[in-house]
Amino acid sequence: MSYGNENVTVRAPYMPFDFSSIHGDNQKAQMGWVDATQMGLDVIGMTEIPFVSQGAELFSAGISFVRGDTFGGLLGLGSMLPIIGKTFEATKIARYAAKGGSKYLYHYTSKEAAEAISQQGLKVGRDGFSYLTNKGGLSPLQAQIELALPANRALPNSILRINASGLNPALIRRVSGNLPGYGAGGGTEFLFNQHIPANLIKVIK
Repeated sequence: MSYGNENVTVRAPYMPFDFSSIHGDNQKAQMGWVDATQMGLDVIGMTEIPFVSQGAELFSAGISFVRGDTFGGLLGLGSMLPIIGKTFEATKIARYAAKGGSKYLYHYTSKEAAEAISQQGLKVGRDGFSYLTNKGGLSPLQAQIELALPANRALPNSILRINASGLNPALIRRVSGNLPGYGAGGGTEFLFNQHIPANLIKVIK
């Protein structure tokens, strides 16, 4: 997981993606039952439970085709593919955000690093990735635990908000738990393999 612009590899359990943190309760309440059902299927589809996740993706894709959303249906079918399916999932996440939910991702770090990042942008770490999360309200201790930040450093005391609409969704990789060779922490995180320019970043804490 990243701290500032550095990354370390840790082990952590799998946790499913939480769409409510992107849309918020009010946004979800305003959605029709078909939208809510499809969102639920997409969430299940991202759990990687054998057969269950594929079935949910298939049903979600079918709903998209019936509603005339051919692109959404193709994304659903693509999400069922091994390995490259994560790319399709990232595109689906970006589409949900564009429909009216929050369009932001977050990066937890120190105030010193945040000042530099806000001026120079967020550079990729030593493993070639920046690590982001969809949760912008974590306390320093929560961030330390859930994002598996380095234990030998002080708790993060600054939060960077990143305008995800300025990022190429095809380059955003969603991960949960530990992956060999990557620095994913204890929750769901988003790996981005390019420099994030300063104009997309705002220090909110």
